[in-house]
Amino acid sequence: MGERILRRLVLGSLLVFACDRGQTADGPITHETGVAPDAFPVPDGWFDAEQAIRACTIAMACEQLGLSTSMCISSLFDQADWNQIVDREMVQRMLQCTSKPVPDCATLEACYGGTWFDLSTGMCRVDGVCQGDRLTLSYDSAAYVDCASYGASCVNVASNYGCCKRSSCASTSATCITETLGRGCESGLVAFDFDCAASGRICSAGECVGPGPPCLPGQRTACISKSVARYCSGGREAIYDCARMPGHQACAVGANPGALPCKPEGSECTASWDSCQGDQLVTCVNGFRRLVDCKALGLTGCRVTSPYSMALCFF
Repeated sequence: MGERILRRLVLGSLLVFACDRGQTADGPITHETGVAPDAFPVPDGWFDAEQAIRACTIAMACEQLGLSTSMCISSLFDQADWNQIVDREMVQRMLQCTSKPVPDCATLEACYGGTWFDLSTGMCRVDGVCQGDRLTLSYDSAAYVDCASYGASCVNVASNYGCCKRSSCASTSATCITETLGRGCESGLVAFDFDCAASGRICSAGECVGPGPPCLPGQRTACISKSVARYCSGGREAIYDCARMPGHQACAVGANPGALPCKPEGSECTASWDSCQGDQLVTCVNGFRRLVDCKALGLTGCRVTSPYSMALCFF
């Protein structure tokens, strides 16, 4: 069980981006002190922090496979933080399906097209096995993505690794479309685009690289200020202001080459185990605790579920 949860955390932390600042509206999500949330960046204007927290809180009320609300939030933010969303339709659908009151898990399942809400991966998933056009979790078939609902068909790529194949790749290798835009190919089957400019980089030979001078061997991340990082990407230096990231707003001094140059600003919590405070869920955003009023989102309350001892809001 621990390995599965760790793998989800690792997968979620591998995808990262930059965004413009936006103001978060008052709502059911607050600081633990009761103050309204700080403003968080809005990636390309397509979701803000409160929308992400709402979506994950409602979706995780129907998730029984060991993924916490804060893991889900971190996964969404990490993907947004470098504008490398593996599958935008899947993320957008989850946000839309939870934007209004949801009466039960069956309604959410029909809207989202399944019950496998792990957004740290896209249309190709480890432990995924095809059952018809359903991509199911190998050790629990109750968790699935209905590939057909996304206009895709299910393909078993390898043992315990399947994909919802929606579009073929023109090339199985990543390529550059422009100086800053790239196009990748997941498992040789599913095409996706990525924007290097969002993280202050350029596209070269199908990968994002820094626009600066060559890095020294083993060069680690250095901090120009509390939030601005000088880091090594693709063998060249890049500079990035972590304050633009919703989930990791501080420079990660000493980070290894190729690792995320930013870290959570706070140290109150980590994106792993949440807790209940009455009918409120205590979750983690950017290293700070946030209170989510389960009832204000149309849910019954907060409880610790089994067998993973995970605190979640519930229907």
